[in-house]
Amino acid sequence: MDMFKMMQQLQGAQSKMEDAKKQLDNIDVVGNASGGAVTVTLTASKRFKNITISPDIVDKDDVEQLEDLVAAAITRALDMADAKSAEVMHKCKEEMLPPGFNIPGLF
Repeated sequence: MDMFKMMQQLQGAQSKMEDAKKQLDNIDVVGNASGGAVTVTLTASKRFKNITISPDIVDKDDVEQLEDLVAAAITRALDMADAKSAEVMHKCKEEMLPPGFNIPGLF
C-alpha cells in the first residue's frame, strides 16, 4: 500500500470519528429515579441539558433523600450515555476497519 493511499484512509477514519462525536452531541439520554420524580437529561457526549424534580418529592425536612434521588438519576443518565457512546463508536469502528480486523482498546 502506498503512503498516499494510507494517508487518505487515515483522514477518512479521522473524519468518521469526528462525525461520530458530533452525532453523540445530538443524542439525548435520560436517567430517572423514583419512578420519574427526578429526571436528568444529558447528551450522549455527557453534556448536561436538564433536570426536573417533581414538587411532590421535595421535603425540606429530608433533603438527603432528594440528594440521593438526584445522584441516582445522574448515575443512570451517565450509564445510558456510556452505553450509547459505545454503540455509536462500535458502529464507527466497523465502518472504518475491514471485517474481522480488531485493534484491542481502540473503542
